Amino acid sequence: MFRKALGVLLVASMMLSCFPGTVFANVVAAKAYEVIFWENGDCTSGESLALGVGSYKNFVDLGWNDRASCVVIGSAVKLTIYQKINYGGKNKTLQATTNNPLGAYSFAGDWWNDTISSVKIQ
Repeated sequence: MFRKALGVLLVASMMLSCFPGTVFANVVAAKAYEVIFWENGDCTSGESLALGVGSYKNFVDLGWNDRASCVVIGSAVKLTIYQKINYGGKNKTLQATTNNPLGAYSFAGDWWNDTISSVKIQ
């Protein structure tokens, strides 16, 4: 019993260290070749936008410029986010990992919160 409780505590601790201040209790996994962008930092509330593999050079056209606060990344893709349209400015690549199998990343309180203007999903 003690070992099981310790294991649960360790997993919870790892999740909190990946996403300080955010608990992803109700996050729904994205399909393998999909990324879901969420308007709010908990990856469950507000409006969402699901995109498949491809290059999206202008989030203005999708009505999502500078709106994403959280992403859930499918197991078979990697996501590169860009600060500006046409893949300009700062960029960062994210994907699901062993420690983060849902590929859930909150940008709440992070520089990337509400700054994504283009993406590549490969």
